[in-house]
Amino acid sequence: MKRVNVLRWAAAALVLLTATATFLGQRSLDPLPEGASAEQVSEHMDAVLEAAMQRYSIAGVSAGVIREGEVIYSSDLNGEPFD
Repeated sequence: MKRVNVLRWAAAALVLLTATATFLGQRSLDPLPEGASAEQVSEHMDAVLEAAMQRYSIAGVSAGVIREGEVIYSSDLNGEPFD
């Protein structure tokens, strides 16, 4: 019975450590200030997507940012802007 409890605690500690490491890794990029310009959003999104693609071995991604009904950022699967 004691061995089962030790294994449960070890598993819980491993999950907590993994979640903490993931959270800290994702928080390494500075957040954008409120009301950031479209250029700032574009630069930030490029950095976020590049970091995520490298960290998690992602081959491609599509992303977009819409502010007040206007597309202010978009990228295709290779991280290149598209119309």
